[in-house]
Amino acid sequence: MNAREQAIAIITFARRMTEQLLEDIPEEQLLHQPVSAGNHALWVMGHLATTDDALAGLYDGGQPVLPQSYNELFGMGSKPTHDAGAYPPIAEVREHLGATRKRLLDGASAADDAALSVALPEELEGFAPDRVGLLISLAWHEGLHAGQITMVRRSLGIGPKMG
Repeated sequence: MNAREQAIAIITFARRMTEQLLEDIPEEQLLHQPVSAGNHALWVMGHLATTDDALAGLYDGGQPVLPQSYNELFGMGSKPTHDAGAYPPIAEVREHLGATRKRLLDGASAADDAALSVALPEELEGFAPDRVGLLISLAWHEGLHAGQITMVRRSLGIGPKMG
């Protein structure tokens, strides 16, 4: 397995785990915040979709496709709220979660090795050295937020998925 294949396998595993953590949280509990101002599961879903959307262009050269409202609701620095009316429908957020990850992975799979070894823009250089490394860093990012979903699950009395 080459570096690209390993990175794609790692980020794919991370998303599979996130999806498993989300699958048995009742929809009416997706805005549950285990601590004051904590991230709820719907915010995490939207945040991961927004992150993938923003970074997919590094691989496929395209522009973000999600509405600007997603960045305002789910982007860095946004604050989760328990007000369901502030968010798009849950089914829409779930759809974007899958579609933006597919776009990111399709772009990374199609890019040639030279494109994947290009240094990242200055604002991302602390996150990863290049586009292959970015996929691995995104897996870490996903794991961080999967931990938040785990806290939502525990505070709702939903058991662990592993162990």
